[in-house]
Amino acid sequence: MFEPDRPIESSEFDHLGRALFACSLGEAIMSYYQTESVVLALYGPWGSGKTSLINIAIEHILDFSSKWEKSKQPIVMRFNPWMFSNQNQLITQFFRQLKATLGKADTAQLSKEVGETIEDYASFFEPLKYVPSLGTQLAGRIAIPVGRGLGGFLKKRGERKAADLEASKKDLHKILRGFERKLIIIIDDIDRLNKEEIRQIFQLVKSIADFPNIIYWLAFDKEVVLKALEDVQGNGLDYLEKIVQVPVEIPPIDPAELEKLLVNRLNVVLENLPKERFDSNYWGNLYLSCIRYFFNNMRDVNRYINTFRFNYGLIQEEVNVVDLLAITAIQVFLPDTYSEIQEHKEIFAGVFGSWDGAKNKKEEATNECNRILESITYPPVRAVKEMLIRIFPKLETIYNNIYHGYDGLSSLRRDRRICSLIPSIYILGCQFQLESCLNETWSLYYSKSPTRVNSRKPCFH
Repeated sequence: MFEPDRPIESSEFDHLGRALFACSLGEAIMSYYQTESVVLALYGPWGSGKTSLINIAIEHILDFSSKWEKSKQPIVMRFNPWMFSNQNQLITQFFRQLKATLGKADTAQLSKEVGETIEDYASFFEPLKYVPSLGTQLAGRIAIPVGRGLGGFLKKRGERKAADLEASKKDLHKILRGFERKLIIIIDDIDRLNKEEIRQIFQLVKSIADFPNIIYWLAFDKEVVLKALEDVQGNGLDYLEKIVQVPVEIPPIDPAELEKLLVNRLNVVLENLPKERFDSNYWGNLYLSCIRYFFNNMRDVNRYINTFRFNYGLIQEEVNVVDLLAITAIQVFLPDTYSEIQEHKEIFAGVFGSWDGAKNKKEEATNECNRILESITYPPVRAVKEMLIRIFPKLETIYNNIYHGYDGLSSLRRDRRICSLIPSIYILGCQFQLESCLNETWSLYYSKSPTRVNSRKPCFH
């Protein structure tokens, strides 16, 4: 089964030891007793587990507060901004969802008046709906007078609307101040919106942040949001600091915990693999030299495990498993490099011999390999280079001047190494053909003994 890329819902599924931090966040929120609203922001890059931490914290809040009186228990509302296209719609739906959330809370404090006040306030942000449309011919004859009359009507209506809006806001403010239960409003994945939508979300929070007894909990990648705000607000950091009172950075994931998770999931995939088919030393060298650099969060682990599970299911009997683990890392985390290897497979597959013409091929391959490596920005080029040298012996010839020859190629084929062009399997997006491998091997075979030209072609195992 594939690993779903979704946040965990409970601390019982916390495999990275972060529940303690999440519960501390929850307790900090519960300890806030002031009436004034507060905006808390959880900063972390994509895939760092922001939503999972929020889920664990909310679980802790609800579990701990379940011992309190009903009238004191906090109410949680998750607002998803993805569903709305403009700011007025955003505000309208926010307050209507607030009304629905309070209604589901089953509290005696929610009277008909509360619901009506919230509904009234939300309605002020709806677009004007009752201006009649005009037929094309009629509109052409009376466009100017109707336009002037409509403009005056809208101006007067706008003035009345502003006055009514302020009065409605005061009523809602008064009602929420008398509300004893804290409202925890979560707005997650803000960094996944486009720049205009990010700006609208922060304008929304800024405009509603003064309503009492509300704790706004935002979650986003700070760098993404700052860039979006700078495009429209000038100094994004200053604007953000005016809105967020409590900034919290997600602590980095313990590499040892992440590595333990990766190993455990690989063991599940490879549980039926015979021990003799897994070279632990080879895997250890590849992992320590490069592969470990690719994993920074849970999402990296999930993406890698899912892709490897798929590849392994297709060709597990035909390829060296450690090679497959390594090439899958390149496929997932260095897709451009993977495509280059796929396109120039003749440079990476097989071995270099000492026959005539090999030097020219080696020089061409060196230039191509250097070009491919120069395009890599992360992880360190030296680490990727070392891994590729271990996977593809031709690169060992290029960079370390080590030749493998016929015996070496025979050994590589016996070990099902990717570089030996195993027939009829799909690796690197193309079907390797036995013929290409044999042609190169025969060239090496006959170059060693010209007298064999008329002899029978050898049998390869």
